[in-house]
Amino acid sequence: MSSPLELQRLKLRLQKHEEQNKKRGGLWRQRLERSPSSVPMQTEKREHDRKILTMQKGFAEEAAKHRGELEAGRKEREKMQTDNRFLQHDLAQEAERAKRLNGAGKSRTIAERDTPRKIRKAGLGDGFNDDEVQMFSPIRSRGRDSTPRAGAKRKRSAQDSPIASLSFAKPAPLPRDESTDSAQTMPATLVSPSLATSQNEDTRFIQCLLVYQPFGQSAGALELLCQHHLPANIHRPLSSVLMEALSTSRQTTDSIPLQTVRVLSSLWQRCLDQQHLAPLTLLVDLILFALRHEVPSRYNKLAQDVVPLCLRALELVTMPIVRAHLKGPSALAETLREPSSEQIDADQLTALLEQMCQACSISSELISNFWRMMDFTSSMLLLHKALPYHRVMTGLRILYTSALENSFGAISQNLTDQAQQEKDTVFRLTFAFFDIPSVPADEPPYDEQEIAEFRIMVLEVLNKLCEFNHGSILLATHTHFIGRLVRFVDEQVRKLYSVPPSQHKGELVKPDDHDLVVKTINMSMRILHYLLTTHGDTIDLSEKFSVVVGGYHKFLIGMTRLAFIEQPTVFEDGIEEEVIDAAHSILDAFLTPEDGEAVAQALETPQGSKSVGAVKQRSFTMDEDTMDTDTLPADPD
Repeated sequence: MSSPLELQRLKLRLQKHEEQNKKRGGLWRQRLERSPSSVPMQTEKREHDRKILTMQKGFAEEAAKHRGELEAGRKEREKMQTDNRFLQHDLAQEAERAKRLNGAGKSRTIAERDTPRKIRKAGLGDGFNDDEVQMFSPIRSRGRDSTPRAGAKRKRSAQDSPIASLSFAKPAPLPRDESTDSAQTMPATLVSPSLATSQNEDTRFIQCLLVYQPFGQSAGALELLCQHHLPANIHRPLSSVLMEALSTSRQTTDSIPLQTVRVLSSLWQRCLDQQHLAPLTLLVDLILFALRHEVPSRYNKLAQDVVPLCLRALELVTMPIVRAHLKGPSALAETLREPSSEQIDADQLTALLEQMCQACSISSELISNFWRMMDFTSSMLLLHKALPYHRVMTGLRILYTSALENSFGAISQNLTDQAQQEKDTVFRLTFAFFDIPSVPADEPPYDEQEIAEFRIMVLEVLNKLCEFNHGSILLATHTHFIGRLVRFVDEQVRKLYSVPPSQHKGELVKPDDHDLVVKTINMSMRILHYLLTTHGDTIDLSEKFSVVVGGYHKFLIGMTRLAFIEQPTVFEDGIEEEVIDAAHSILDAFLTPEDGEAVAQALETPQGSKSVGAVKQRSFTMDEDTMDTDTLPADPD
């Protein structure tokens, strides 16, 4: 047994420990009370979660209410249609029964009302059957129609008239009942079909927005938006700003998707102003989601809100890439790891910019306003070779819409700046004849098909530019365009014999590499022939060829190869007859007879054939090195 002293000592020690614990608890409680962010932040978070749940519950209840009303209206409509069918069936039966009863009663009343008379015999009493005796002369048959009288010709009987005769009797008033009155007053209280459809679409969009989940994310868009705050107001998430703005903007005539885009654009603007780039990808994704629920003819008016934001965000991520491209691959890789490049999705922004551009292209006025919002620097950044292949292709598709009747590219208020910008844009396009976009470090190099499709897109932009007199004059008077186009034709004709055609060409769904090379030749020759025939008086070919090294000889070799294709081989299959004729006409207009003889001598076969006719009967497939270039006519310069 323990002594009383030991028990007393244990009690004192226990009391001491209890006092120490109380002191420690008081200290921790004081620290928590003094902390400015612990308890208030938890309280604010719980309050925010409660508001979100309340809003979601309210939206769900409203959606369920609308669904119930729609279902009740549908059932009521079906019930009314069924009742109408039964009533129509009953009315038809009553009408048929009344018709039968009226017909039988009328015959009975007539029979009862007439006085009985003695039946008269209609027979002749001559001993013959009356039906065997003909009452008229057999010479003229009564079956023949007699000649109508003049009055009968002009007069039309009432039975033959296609219009029913007018009735001068006042029609009897219809029976009046309560159902008819209610049916007549009902349309005044019903909602118009267009308004009801708009409300249904808005409700459906809200439902889709609440459950929308971005690609590659495990949470919903609104839940992700709750995690972002503006630096100027860190206690209020962006989702609350969005929902509050949507709930207070019901007075406008825009639909809910358009209102959503306007609110998201406002948040986007505030994020850029406060240099807060983290939520930009989510905001742009929500804008694209909202635009998918609208038609382009309605959301093209949002271009003035969205386009400047796209250009501003693209400049933040594209300009560092262009500058790093000039320094080398290591600087470019370091730039791609910067926060701005990781927080801003440039592909997403270019897709949104292209979508707004296509929406504005339905009207010349809208597309002109679009290109007034585009600045020259941004449009050139979209075509820079430092960008990936798919992004430059998107930039070319956007630039395709800028070929207008009086302008090309970004529209400036200063006419002098506008003319210089158009020349610089064409100059950038001519680089695409020989340069290709840069290949990312972790991707394989581009194949021949991708390169050919890239240059075909460039030629489509130039072909669109030739549709207007302003654009064709711009190309014809450009210092470098025709010379570089001739060089491109010569290189593509040479590639025609180095890229083998497919052995299963008829079985391919898409064109092979050789077919794409042929297409580039056909498109280039059409553009060149159009410019030389339309503006030939103002074009000095010698001056155009001087900007390219060996431009004059490249012109002769390329045009001659195309002009002497008379029986196309497998390599030359697909070259259009119009292209061959165009090459002939260009040579005839540019060369003198002496130059033509020199070209014919250059085309002689290595076996020593001197017959120009023999040369013309075969397809010329030699390389440039096998031609006797010394016999070609000298450069005029």
